[in-house]
Amino acid sequence: MQALLAVVFSCIQRQYRPAPILVDQAVRAAQSLAGQPGGKFVNAVLRVALQDPRAAQGDEQALTALCNAPKEWIDAVAEDWGETQAREILMAMGQPRGHWLRLVGDADTQKRSLQAIRDWAQERGIAMHVQQNQLPSVWLQSLRGLFDTTLFREGLFRVQDWSAQQLARLWTDSPPRGPQSSEVDRIDVLDVCAAPGGKSFLIAEDPRTRIWAMDKSERRLQKMKSEAERLSRTLDLSRLTVTATDILEDVWPMGFPNQFDCIVLDAPCSASGVMSRHPEIPWTDRLAERESLCVVQSAMLNAVWQRLKPGGKLLYVTCSVFHAEGEHQIDAFLRLHPEARRQAAPGYILPVADSTDLGPGRDGFFYASLCRGAPL
Repeated sequence: MQALLAVVFSCIQRQYRPAPILVDQAVRAAQSLAGQPGGKFVNAVLRVALQDPRAAQGDEQALTALCNAPKEWIDAVAEDWGETQAREILMAMGQPRGHWLRLVGDADTQKRSLQAIRDWAQERGIAMHVQQNQLPSVWLQSLRGLFDTTLFREGLFRVQDWSAQQLARLWTDSPPRGPQSSEVDRIDVLDVCAAPGGKSFLIAEDPRTRIWAMDKSERRLQKMKSEAERLSRTLDLSRLTVTATDILEDVWPMGFPNQFDCIVLDAPCSASGVMSRHPEIPWTDRLAERESLCVVQSAMLNAVWQRLKPGGKLLYVTCSVFHAEGEHQIDAFLRLHPEARRQAAPGYILPVADSTDLGPGRDGFFYASLCRGAPL
């Protein structure tokens, strides 16, 4: 539809045919692409533009057009971050960007994979960036054709944004251990809302962990299981157990521990931080739905807290930039649970667009770390 409108506007500007004929042809083409709704949409856009071409050209510089978001969404971001910073956030979220990979395997395997990916990218003229001091993180401008390679089939990398990969860094900085634990002890980790598996696979890089993953969506869990089968060639996933469970409704799954050393809750959210990959989000989001999600987030926080061992760690994650789904949610939780202690965590990781000068971009995320009882 976007390509169609681009062609039609060019034809109108060049006076390739009389405007009424171009509008009629564009509407017919839109109907073939998207039915009657598509035809009505294109008809409305073109007629408004033709009524006042100068105003239509000015619309290109409006924030709604630049960041691909409606006024209500723009106002909601500005309310949390102020107009100046909100504009930076919105512009970054509205721009398409490249892709981050997570290399899988031991250090030698990662080095070999890195060289193979570098050769592959250079052969195709694809820009590449390697995160310093974090070898598993690699950025590519395009992934076209990469999934047809032996590297992918043998499970030597996963696609995961830099912001999402920071869970591994947070984990490494202070892994959860009780007062009687030793380095050889197993760490039982519960991954809630686990599908499609990115968090579980990151945690599985630590050989001490046993991961117990749950998600209420059978469909998303099938994707996770399929990805786990591919990665099992290079990553030990024998310590991963997966079940379809809704932590707010279902009976506790058989075989799962009753309490855990660590719980990772990637709560359902507005996904406002990843709109560059899902540009429909600002247009389908509604305030009432966001408020409903906040209620679910609060309920899930309270539910998983009961499953955390004394001295254990709870990692709360959302891919949202809204305060109601991040800081406000944690503040409310701490008021209800005086035994909870907040630990160092990134907090908000704001979205950044790809830049020639500054390097690769990233999605928007929020991280909070809480321990039960005295800090570990």
